[in-house]
Amino acid sequence: MSDRAGFTLSIFAIDVSPPMGQLKADPSGSGKVSKLSLAKEYVARQIQSKILSGRKTEVIGLVSFGGPGTNNQAYNISLEEGMENELYRAVSSDVACQTAKPKALEVLMNLEEGKHAGNPVSALMVGLDMIQSWKITKQCTGETAFEQNEYEEAIDRLEQLQVILRVVGIDFQPLSRAVDKSKSRNKRLSEKFWRVFTSTLQERLEQTSNPRLYPAVKVFDDTLEAARSPQVATVNGTLSAIDLHIGSLDVGQNEAIVIPVRYSKATAKASAPTFSKAWKPAMDLQMPMHAATDGISLSNPLISGLLNQSQSQGKNPPRTEEMAGMISAEVKQHHSYVIKKPEINASVNRISTQASNLEPPEQVEQADENENEEEDEEEYVDKEDVVKAWKFGSTWVPVPEKTFVTLATRKGIEVCGFFPVENLPFAEDERIFRFPSLATIKTNTGKILTEHPLLPTKEQSLLMDELVLGMDLDEYAREEKRKAQEDEKQDVDGRMDEQDQDVTWFKPWEAVNPVIHRIKEAIFHASLTPDLDEDPLGPPHPELTKYFETPAELAEKVKDVTERLREILDIKKVPEKRKRRKAQKEELGEDEGFIDEDELFAESTETKPIIKLEPQSQTSSQPTTSTPIPDQNKPKSGRLISNGSPIDDFNRVIQVGDVFRKAIQDMNEVVKENVKSSFSRQNFAEAIDCLQLMRSTALGYEEVETYNDCIDSLEQTVKAKGFKHPDFWDYFKSAGKSVSKISEEEAEAAMEGSE
Repeated sequence: MSDRAGFTLSIFAIDVSPPMGQLKADPSGSGKVSKLSLAKEYVARQIQSKILSGRKTEVIGLVSFGGPGTNNQAYNISLEEGMENELYRAVSSDVACQTAKPKALEVLMNLEEGKHAGNPVSALMVGLDMIQSWKITKQCTGETAFEQNEYEEAIDRLEQLQVILRVVGIDFQPLSRAVDKSKSRNKRLSEKFWRVFTSTLQERLEQTSNPRLYPAVKVFDDTLEAARSPQVATVNGTLSAIDLHIGSLDVGQNEAIVIPVRYSKATAKASAPTFSKAWKPAMDLQMPMHAATDGISLSNPLISGLLNQSQSQGKNPPRTEEMAGMISAEVKQHHSYVIKKPEINASVNRISTQASNLEPPEQVEQADENENEEEDEEEYVDKEDVVKAWKFGSTWVPVPEKTFVTLATRKGIEVCGFFPVENLPFAEDERIFRFPSLATIKTNTGKILTEHPLLPTKEQSLLMDELVLGMDLDEYAREEKRKAQEDEKQDVDGRMDEQDQDVTWFKPWEAVNPVIHRIKEAIFHASLTPDLDEDPLGPPHPELTKYFETPAELAEKVKDVTERLREILDIKKVPEKRKRRKAQKEELGEDEGFIDEDELFAESTETKPIIKLEPQSQTSSQPTTSTPIPDQNKPKSGRLISNGSPIDDFNRVIQVGDVFRKAIQDMNEVVKENVKSSFSRQNFAEAIDCLQLMRSTALGYEEVETYNDCIDSLEQTVKAKGFKHPDFWDYFKSAGKSVSKISEEEAEAAMEGSE
């Protein structure tokens, strides 16, 4: 039930007698705690929602019975008369009726177990003395005996004041069941008493009142679970009256229509409580601010108003003694008009600047400081000296009051006219801009295609329909309701009517925001927990995570359909991105890692052999021109591996730095060139050794794709038309798995072994 807009008063009466110190299993299953702790948690949750609402009309009160103290009006009056009323002993009004504040939570959590058997009926009467109307919630364990003399008087006052009574009994039985005979005598009598009390009060209220005022006896465990669960905070806003005018009464009185309308503000927007508002009162309770030295706090709005009023009138502020005597005086609302002092024009500034050049520097600095202070000063003016003005360009044009006649308006909504729907603006995107159909695909010639990769087949459509029907959450909710009714042995034959068709799995009006309620739960837990390290915040309530995952029953139901769809639609799992293993570099030696610049840029002193080019004889059949023979022991330009000693160069390169990919690619090019320039099969064996070294390095340093690409490139080169040794590929195959392409299983096994 949503809260009512307007004044709301709730009184909580809590039992703190000795039986409340007994241990009881927590309804959440977290262990055993005292009954008093659970009772205080329930009341604290009720008060917390009223504090976080921020409404000043949320008024609460707190009464305890069975405690060490006694504070109530009936007991005090009996003492003044010279006699002690034992019925009202150990009944204390701990929090008087006031707006819900964090201070009330502090008083509640400081309640301790008493040594007396409190009277719940007397506590009810004390609560009625504190209020004028509305609601009382009582919490009791019922383990102690009490007098029932005020039974009739309590019912009469509850009926007269129209109070909503809620009795929350710890270890009480539901009203549908009989009182458990295994309980103690006092417990059974107390439970029967409150059942008779509420039923008698309801019989009286049924004749004159609405059902909202009917009393109720609730089971504590169920009530605590409901208080712990997230609640949708909705408020019925106060309705305001307004008129809807269609047409004008002045123009056509017979044709005009005036419709009275009542509206309210939208109060359904949910937002998380700000931490500044939630934590500041708690910090004030833990570390109360010290009083000012003069005994007067400037944060008091009354005192600040006195100071502003005296300053605006040009008077000296009152002294502390005078101010203390004025606290009870009434200060009327007033307005002060403040303007900045006029600025000095540019000519005066220039003259003062020229004059300051003739003055000593110290006097110039002092004059500048005085000018800055004067610029910051403000001047109070009277209301009669203030004139409204309009800024026209850089000029202010004064306009006295009542120059313009105020526009005559009337309260309500006026409908000036109606527009046909075709003439509404901002509809071009629906009438002009067309988009191609997703279900009908045409070729460039206009032919409609019936088969296309983007069009589903009939079998795919049937399977998707079966999947959608199987994943119907509303049908799942109806099935769960049928099972619940069968468990309760209810008659479910013929009950699937329109009412059951309205059962839905997700109801937006009942859904809660997990973030907002989790923040509220964290604030509530932190405000009532002394040590968060020993008692951290527990897991979220199941209602908050209810819609996070698909029900397991539905997933199991459509498992076969999902597998068939996976085969027909050819759905494949996205391959996981492999993590590149970080190469382990060896540390450099003492004399390594440095470059000698002189040695690097020095000219070579070795004399290169001079090769003479002799002219070719026209009659000679062989060319006599000699070309320079490249050095096979040095890598070619842009490479790290030489053709003369590729294995030694490869081992040296991979030990120096993280250049594994470049080394494998260069080695592949060297293998191609050496095989191509081989005399017969002279270089085949060395090429296989190079490939084996490349393969082992690729496995160890996660360069599998690089090696496989190199093998593909080598195969294309060897099988290309015109290659000198095409038989090398047969020799390559004979080497077997030691040089073959690396499979995914082999790569994963190597990665797991390295980890």
